[in-house]
Amino acid sequence: MRYHEPFTLLSRTMPSGLTVWYYRARTEDGRRSTAWSTGQTVKGAARAHCRRLERAGELIPKKDPGTPRISTFDELALDFWT
Repeated sequence: MRYHEPFTLLSRTMPSGLTVWYYRARTEDGRRSTAWSTGQTVKGAARAHCRRLERAGELIPKKDPGTPRISTFDELALDFWT
């Protein structure tokens, strides 16, 4: 089996022309997650930021328990029809 880095870096150029580095992490099931901003404009600083997150175990941000859960269509339509 091939070794995979726990994260990959990618750059995005903002409309202002500023380049910001983002990272994608591997989830527990081996898939790549959505991209999160490192807030860094230099690749080396972005990599160091990701390594710090990796050591702290926070590479994949925790979901805020205060955010409402997205309902399924079945739950939304339960009392819609009579």
